[in-house]
Amino acid sequence: MRKRGYLFLFLTIALAGFIVFTSTNSGASHSQLGGRTIEWVNRVIFGGSLSEGEKSSIVGVAVKLFGHFSLFLLDGLFLFLFLRETRLKRVQKLGILFGFGLFLSIVGEVVQLFSDGRNGNVFDVMIDYSGFLLPFLLTCLMDKRKRMFGLTEKD
Repeated sequence: MRKRGYLFLFLTIALAGFIVFTSTNSGASHSQLGGRTIEWVNRVIFGGSLSEGEKSSIVGVAVKLFGHFSLFLLDGLFLFLFLRETRLKRVQKLGILFGFGLFLSIVGEVVQLFSDGRNGNVFDVMIDYSGFLLPFLLTCLMDKRKRMFGLTEKD
């Protein structure tokens, strides 16, 4: 395996640790961070024009969902890039990718059950897991399109 494979493995583990660590934050701490993020989005994207009601409704929910989704998307990308550098069989790579993504999504929510003012949510597991798998699914789609148009040879 090349050196960059180890870099991707390190990034995968570090980001997974960060995800689990942030799951241990109290509800108040998590809300404060979310509030700062929503304020930033309001200033940068909406020019500060959102009302308090808008910030706490659909925009606030969308920012929180995007936060979950994007952290897991990055972690899934790093693991996918690491697995591309290994000599494992395709089935083993898929098992690791799908298994680790589901494991991390569930652990992040279970840890929240024991954090003050937080609760676990099955919907969040689905969002996290879909973000984790997106890099793999996009690559599969692009590879299929390349094969359809004769840009690469079939395996």
